[in-house]
Amino acid sequence: MEEEEIQKWLAEIPGARRGANGVIVGDERGHFYITNVIKHPNGLERNEDFFDQFCARKEILRLRSIRNAHDYLLRIRANTVADSARLTRVMAARRKNYEANGRVWTLSAYYDTLNGPPKRYLERLPRKLRKVARTVPFGFTPTMEANAMCFKSVVGEIITVSEALRYFFYFMTICLNGGRYGFDYGDRIDAGLIAVRTMIGSESQDFDIDPRAVLPPHVEAEIQRDVDSMIEFTFGHEFSHLLLGHMTDAHDEALGSETLKTYGHGLEFAADNHAVIAIMNDDSARRRTCEAGYHVFLYLHLLVLLSDAHKEIPRFSVSKTHPPPLTRIDALYDSLAGRRVLPKVKILEMIDQVRSLSEDISGRIADQDRSDFLTFYGSIYLRSLGGRIREDRVDF
Repeated sequence: MEEEEIQKWLAEIPGARRGANGVIVGDERGHFYITNVIKHPNGLERNEDFFDQFCARKEILRLRSIRNAHDYLLRIRANTVADSARLTRVMAARRKNYEANGRVWTLSAYYDTLNGPPKRYLERLPRKLRKVARTVPFGFTPTMEANAMCFKSVVGEIITVSEALRYFFYFMTICLNGGRYGFDYGDRIDAGLIAVRTMIGSESQDFDIDPRAVLPPHVEAEIQRDVDSMIEFTFGHEFSHLLLGHMTDAHDEALGSETLKTYGHGLEFAADNHAVIAIMNDDSARRRTCEAGYHVFLYLHLLVLLSDAHKEIPRFSVSKTHPPPLTRIDALYDSLAGRRVLPKVKILEMIDQVRSLSEDISGRIADQDRSDFLTFYGSIYLRSLGGRIREDRVDF
């Protein structure tokens, strides 16, 4: 909301007070947070008004008729934001920062700025594979479910990775590797809890406007590089399903009006391996991607260990289509033969470290007075790492 509009509401409504991005009004019966006053835009239908907050006009018009896979990806993003008041606030903050640099906002253009990791991965592929992969729309989505998919929509194949999965990788990296930066062990355990709650869907997905920690810039940069490598491996795995022809071999599984492709264990192993070996002429990048893959599976293994003790945690990473994470580590290690990145003893040390962390995270959960510690909707903060509890809607 513009400052002029805020001042108008503050002057006209008794008891109104300023919020971080708007005005809070109400009484003892309840409060409302006004962040935007929608003026019916010319050329838009009434039920399209809400998209005007985070989509460009031309994108709203595209949503009327989905003609191709790019339109379909836009619809996933737009509908996800429209369905969540919290995500709408996050996207409004992103738009404000984006336009502050003089750029013209579109939802698709914003998400293209996040595509550095998959684009870097594609640049490392042989030209023939890169050409095929680029025919398919790919990128992040703001969906609450932490997942990555290569799927066939009614208008073509699409590859997506949820932003929630990136946050999972980020806080798990703080949990597992925070010791090298001297992070407080209690904060590392809480970072693991944030990661777990992100996977469950109970941690509020508003990290842009309510950071749970403020790390030293050089540490933040290192952790983000590690996370980017995991994102590269994740996109590489999904690209590999496409490049290896798995869309043909996969099983059809209905999801509403759409058809998703699910893959057997053998195809998952093949995609893991291909995501690494397809990288050409860059041994350093191949090593980083492989090590990132091991970390992805270690993080998923921690979820498996915790799900054994806490029924609130689904077994995300083990199903008829996804092998157990440790099995995927073993399969990737064996398939690489002379190209192995880490010695087996180092991998075993990390597995043992994850087991120890899972026990301490479980102990932290057991020590809580509230039984819904894993499932309450809200936020956990890393106090000694600059995280502080702030008043919702007033501070952010």
